Amino acid sequence: KTSALFQAACAMGVLLAGGSEAQKDTIMIFAEEIGRAYQMKDDLFDRGQDADSHKISYASQWAEKDLEAEIARLSHQAIERL
Repeated sequence: KTSALFQAACAMGVLLAGGSEAQKDTIMIFAEEIGRAYQMKDDLFDRGQDADSHKISYASQWAEKDLEAEIARLSHQAIERL
């Protein structure tokens, strides 16, 4: 869900700016990666609450250091696309 919201916002920016199809494709990948990184970080912040409610999240599936590394990787990769 989070990535889809980022993608919608970014796609509208490309559309309103008169961007090309290639620019839209690039920004959609960027938004998906940033959206996933954002959701992972949010899940880390909510780790205690999610554990209490048995909610499945990135934080419940990954070790914290591995999740932090993946957040950094996705963020860097997304920024490099721009």
